[in-house]
Amino acid sequence: ILTILVLELHVPQLADNSFAAFSAGLIQLTPKFFAFLFSFFIIAIFWINHHHMFENIDKFNHRLIWINGLLLLIITFTPLPTSILAEFLGKENHIGVIFFGFTYFMIASLYYSIWAYASNNGLLNTEGDPEYYYCIKLTYRMATLYTLLTFFVCFLSNAVAITMYAVMFAVFAFPHEFARGLMRIRAKA
Repeated sequence: ILTILVLELHVPQLADNSFAAFSAGLIQLTPKFFAFLFSFFIIAIFWINHHHMFENIDKFNHRLIWINGLLLLIITFTPLPTSILAEFLGKENHIGVIFFGFTYFMIASLYYSIWAYASNNGLLNTEGDPEYYYCIKLTYRMATLYTLLTFFVCFLSNAVAITMYAVMFAVFAFPHEFARGLMRIRAKA
């Protein structure tokens, strides 16, 4: 997925071969370029979380494979809502951020579904720390609720919703550390 994202970037159509025309063409590509970078980093964060989950899952069954397949299907879809978000960004229209938000709510729900299914059906590594596993489950549950809340914010304010997504992506770039942080908080309580 990461390697084909660049296919959305096309050489700009130039009015002539001047530097000014070339510069104007590159400026027109700016939203698509930022969508490309944003998609790249988001998909990298998904890969980090996927790896984090599956390094703790020892066993598989058909249902887990199907849930995982659905997650991967939606992840491969993410460049489209990100491109639509980039296209509508700066406009008074909420369609781009709503479409983006719904996609990420679905992804968060599927991450939680995978972990909950694996933990509830004895598919996790039996040598792992049950408290850590619970905190991973709590992390993905919180992500699902957070993305649902942010989805509703999408109808009110593009800027607030995008800021909320940026915070979420920053946190989920470090899933292991977040789960360990939850463990420390729970230990103090």
